[in-house]
Amino acid sequence: MQIDHDQLFKELLSTFFVEFIELFLPEVASYIERETITFLQQEYFTPHSAPLTVTIGYYGS
Repeated sequence: MQIDHDQLFKELLSTFFVEFIELFLPEVASYIERETITFLQQEYFTPHSAPLTVTIGYYGS
């Protein structure tokens, strides 16, 4: 079984974002407003337990 490190890293970073900033950039942490943080989904991952096929198209100018 192959581990998708990219997906795991993104999940960890989005879950522990504020803690990550507090640890590595403590001078920036005081400017963060936790309530306003929103992560935009750039990719869609399938759950670890069940495979799922999703086709997404982008139609824009």
